Amino acid sequence: MPPAFLRDATRRMGAQAVELESLLAELLRNVQRTENVPGFGLCKTCRFHQHVTGAPFCGLTQEPLAHTDIELICREHEFASQTS
Repeated sequence: MPPAFLRDATRRMGAQAVELESLLAELLRNVQRTENVPGFGLCKTCRFHQHVTGAPFCGLTQEPLAHTDIELICREHEFASQTS
């Protein structure tokens, strides 16, 4: 998903890249909560993402999803572990 130059840079950074990704995700969540900016994220990380009869399913729209859909960004996304 990320461009090759970003994958290469994160590999060179090692453990620092993991920490940076976590910090950037927290920064984005903080801005979204305090600035009333709508969230977005990958379908597979959303609280509405489910599996029904072994296939991906959106609990919000009540629609089955293709396996490739869960890698897409959704404007209705809400983090599964989101706290108020």
